[in-house]
Amino acid sequence: MTRREEILKAIDKFQASSTSAAQLMGLLRNPDADTNKITEQIQYQPGLTAELLRSANSAAYGGTGNIRSVREAFVRLGTAKILEIVTVAFAHSTMHAPVDGYGLGRGDLWDHSIAVAITAEEIAKALKIQAPDVTFTAAILHDIGKAVLGSFVAEKITQIEARLLEVGGAFDDEERESLGIDHAEVGAIILEKWKLPTELTDPVKWHHRPEYATVNQLTTDIIHIADSLCLSSGLGTGRDGLQYRPSKAAISRLNIDIHVLELAACMASTRIAEVRNLFADQQKGR
Repeated sequence: MTRREEILKAIDKFQASSTSAAQLMGLLRNPDADTNKITEQIQYQPGLTAELLRSANSAAYGGTGNIRSVREAFVRLGTAKILEIVTVAFAHSTMHAPVDGYGLGRGDLWDHSIAVAITAEEIAKALKIQAPDVTFTAAILHDIGKAVLGSFVAEKITQIEARLLEVGGAFDDEERESLGIDHAEVGAIILEKWKLPTELTDPVKWHHRPEYATVNQLTTDIIHIADSLCLSSGLGTGRDGLQYRPSKAAISRLNIDIHVLELAACMASTRIAEVRNLFADQQKGR
């Protein structure tokens, strides 16, 4: 069995353990889905219900402190915001553990994912463009492949780092060379197995190489730049974070300049801190 085949088996185990969350995200993305069915599915998961209500009432999501039920949260916040909260909660539970191979400690992968998702939204605002509605979800899940690939990278990290010193290049190039797959492709495969739409999986697959995107170029470019900005700021850098360079083509397509990046980073910092504090309080309450 090749290393790639071993990794694909590990993906199957990972996606099977997350099926209920994936089904819920799929329902929330379906405009024709029955809200009563979604509400019922959330209510049968006490932990998710508690996190949803806590988030819905928090300053991080513009809450007023008096939302008392899942149904009321839907009425007050709308499906798009509920999807955002559910995705954040899922990312927190799935990507909070340390990630071997990438040098990411407990909470680092989740922290980076939240930062990229919020920064992506703020980049779109600073550019005064309407980003596709999958942008936040794709951004928060862009590095989910690391949760699976981390242990495989750990086995090859000496070889990978030696190659990077010898020939330079990007970390994901060496992932593909050593393992037959990179973390971005692993993430896209996970989302495909969850039956999430291509306009969401494509940006995850190409977030380090936006020139290859074919389905959702705008979201891919925004996430690529948001990821680059967060990595340059030291948010979830790990072993690989400084081994990437922002795409000149993506910068050109978005017409990004330093003022846009500064504005986006400034606006994102407050929201990132609010979400961090929200989940830190949740951890203390358990």
